Amino acid sequence: MKRLIEQLDLDEHFAALSAFFAREKSFAIDGDERQNAIFLSEIKALEIPVAPRVQNLDGAIARLFKRGIAKLDELYDFARIARFFEALKLREYQGKIGEWIAAIEIEKPLKNISAAFDLNGEVADAELSRLKTAINEKKTQIGRLLTRLASDSKLAPYLVDRQTHIAHGEETLLLRGGFNRVLSGRVMDRTQAGFFYVAPRALSELKRAIEDLENERLNAIAAIERQYSASLFDQTKHLRFINAAFDRFDALAARAEFAKARNLSILQSSGAKKIALSNFCHPALKNPKPICVDFSKPIVVVTGVNAGGKTMLLKSALSAALMARHLIPMKIDEHKSVVGRFKGIEAILSDPQNAKNDISTFAGRMTQFAALFGRENLLIGVDEIELGTDGDEAASLFKVMLERLSERGSLIIAVTHHKRLAALTARDDRVELIAALYDEARQKPLFDFMRGTIGRSYAFETAQRYGVPHTIVSEAKREYGEDRERLNDLIERSSELERQTRQKIAELDEEQAELARRKNALSAERETQKAEYEKLRGELEREYRAAIEAAKLAARAENEADRHRALNAANALKTAIAAPQIKTETERFKVGDGAKYIGMVGAIASIKGDYAVIEGESGRIYAPLSELKRAAIAPKAQTKITAQKPQTASFTLDLHGLRAEEALEKLDKFLSDALLAGFDEAIIIHGVGSGKLARVVREALKAHPRVKEFMQAPANMGGIGATIARF
Repeated sequence: MKRLIEQLDLDEHFAALSAFFAREKSFAIDGDERQNAIFLSEIKALEIPVAPRVQNLDGAIARLFKRGIAKLDELYDFARIARFFEALKLREYQGKIGEWIAAIEIEKPLKNISAAFDLNGEVADAELSRLKTAINEKKTQIGRLLTRLASDSKLAPYLVDRQTHIAHGEETLLLRGGFNRVLSGRVMDRTQAGFFYVAPRALSELKRAIEDLENERLNAIAAIERQYSASLFDQTKHLRFINAAFDRFDALAARAEFAKARNLSILQSSGAKKIALSNFCHPALKNPKPICVDFSKPIVVVTGVNAGGKTMLLKSALSAALMARHLIPMKIDEHKSVVGRFKGIEAILSDPQNAKNDISTFAGRMTQFAALFGRENLLIGVDEIELGTDGDEAASLFKVMLERLSERGSLIIAVTHHKRLAALTARDDRVELIAALYDEARQKPLFDFMRGTIGRSYAFETAQRYGVPHTIVSEAKREYGEDRERLNDLIERSSELERQTRQKIAELDEEQAELARRKNALSAERETQKAEYEKLRGELEREYRAAIEAAKLAARAENEADRHRALNAANALKTAIAAPQIKTETERFKVGDGAKYIGMVGAIASIKGDYAVIEGESGRIYAPLSELKRAAIAPKAQTKITAQKPQTASFTLDLHGLRAEEALEKLDKFLSDALLAGFDEAIIIHGVGSGKLARVVREALKAHPRVKEFMQAPANMGGIGATIARF
């Protein structure tokens, strides 16, 4: 997996995830993939304690299995793992993760070892405590001795300074010659100035005492290690289980924390043999443009512009599959994305040429492909598939190879600069064509992709963009040939038409969504009005019943005065009953007035019945007059245009040798002069050439509001190289 991670530029992303692990481990998670996905989704919603940092304990378990001895720090790490699971069990988590944690039982021998350590990893043992205290006391005595000697008046004349120096691992004092008259010690080293590093004899005696105590401490630790290890000889199966469970839980919890820290999503691979990515961002890119692609067919052929993102599209598809397979967090819309589950992921990206083993580029490619035919259900990504040999021959060979690999259940994504492979496979229902798009006006790749078409490589434009002289590019275009250039133009026009269609569909979808939102708003308003109506109706009924009851009371009164008083009260109640005010139109609008409807402000273009058409900057909407509010709009500027008839006007315009932009500028002025001069028709000479200039001219004539029609000129007036425009 390491090589694949490097090939897909995921090494930094995976390294960032590994920093969240409690200990180094494989990125593959033990256990059932679906169950791990359930555990992970539940852990993301919980507050999980941080797993302790522990070492790899596989070696310790192997020694215990063979009746060997585990080191004290290894025993402490076993104890820390046991404590971690005991702490998790106390929280009583719900769901599947709660059931899994509850099923993890810590055996008594491991519990006893866990209880023997304090939080600092120290063992509760009287002998160890005594030895530790004695060692610390001796070290304190060393410090006091050095301080006393540095302050001794007899030694002061020989002291170079009052600091403690380390020489060959020993604490020493830096002294001048003659020190042996007042101090007994061992010279450890000498400076270039003739001073001596001296270890006092009393200091050496204290150090020997510390060494003896340290040996006793090590013997005591060894005895404890033997005792605790013996209690775990029959527990190795349990230790393997606890150790593996800790790694599994740590791998899941680390992924959850990594996703939270970087606002990433986790996508689980599914049984669908496809890759559909929505808003995926490759982690190696800075400020990337999100990728939205759907690879539903078993063979995907990606063509198009150089440096337009084809290779990164390939790496993105393989990266998403790899990360989904191992539940690695990534930047993606997991609700709209689908990544199939494959038995293996193969990336054929780099040049396999190897001079040492006498393998050429093409031979290396063949070796890579030959290894795939015995396998099935793979995700295969190939960059520059015809690399190293003749493109036409390779296209036929790779067409058959891709078909055979797809028959074995594999999904293949192939990137190519050659159109022949795409053309050979275009009619195959199993093949999806993807084209990288190019902005010809700005001469830059769009880093966007279109399904169902073949893209141009734009080699000439790319070369010129990166500094190749225009004259060289022009000569290369002539060598390339006009027919093949026309084919490229047709391919690009097809791509552009499809892109425009896709954009219009997106705009229509947005309009439909806006209409749906407005419909929902109207439905909500209707429900509100209905509720208000029912409320008013109830109030009227209560007031009416109160008036009736007052009238009945008046009828039952025994004397005239009581009847009059009751009737007056009933009449007062009747008078107080107020009929609900029905909202009526208070504003009357006319065409041209400014109006506002659900956030849109514009001018009323037309009124029909109870509805009006409002025209604003964002388009036109159809709205009920009763729901319009008056709004101020900026008046349109009135511009008065005057034009003088040109002194000289030509009937013919020659555009030979001009670029498209220059030709359009001259054509626009020529048509204006011809109209002002009163001509009924004019001739535009553009020549034959590649046909591009003729197409630009005719598209401009078609868009001109005063050109009634245009046609090819007769043979005696230029034929196919000229066009007649009529006004």
